[in-house]
Amino acid sequence: MKPISYTEYESLRETAYLLRSPENARRLLSSIENLERGARRPP
Repeated sequence: MKPISYTEYESLRETAYLLRSPENARRLLSSIENLERGARRPP
């Protein structure tokens, strides 16, 4: 097992918290997909 920093741990906790809501999960995963495709949200 590899130790992680406190900052990384807190980031993982926050992500887990945000993904608890199905609607939040859909929005976050959609945003990640858009970023990976290079798509941007209009200003």
